[in-house]
Amino acid sequence: FNINGPGEWNNYSSTVTSVNITAINGIATLEFKSNNQSGTIWIIGFGLGISTGYLQLTVVPGPPYQLNLRMKQNYPSVIFADGFAETVVESVVYDYYGNLVTGATNTVLFSLSGEGSIRSGPETVKMVSIKVVDGKADVHIRSSTKTGQILITGESAGLIMSSTTITTQAGVAYKI
Repeated sequence: FNINGPGEWNNYSSTVTSVNITAINGIATLEFKSNNQSGTIWIIGFGLGISTGYLQLTVVPGPPYQLNLRMKQNYPSVIFADGFAETVVESVVYDYYGNLVTGATNTVLFSLSGEGSIRSGPETVKMVSIKVVDGKADVHIRSSTKTGQILITGESAGLIMSSTTITTQAGVAYKI
């Protein structure tokens, strides 16, 4: 048998991707367990003089367990303190093992302290609730005109909370 995907054979290390099983009365039996990663697993059985068999398993994430606040990809964690600069923080819902829970329906309460605000439509606020879609919720952070730190915290009922920090810095000086 061969395995492709997140998992391991019972009583073998997770680095083993192939194992030999002797058939008894024409039946080969083995135990497989997930290694706590969601994804697709292929188990391939083959032998001399028999057709190759394929089994596809889908391991799904567990229930929502924790939030992780982080800078959204390609958005900076340092912005100018000009009152206009913005960046985006995303909250990601994970299960106990760190798998993204795309089916999560949580609402994240984002709160901000420090030299900035949350952009909520045309308004800027210090706190906003956003519904998770596909396991993620984004919030736009705008700088103030003061340099310093912006602390963004995300909370959702029953989940471990998370926070991240953005730094606001002085812009380039202009000669007038």
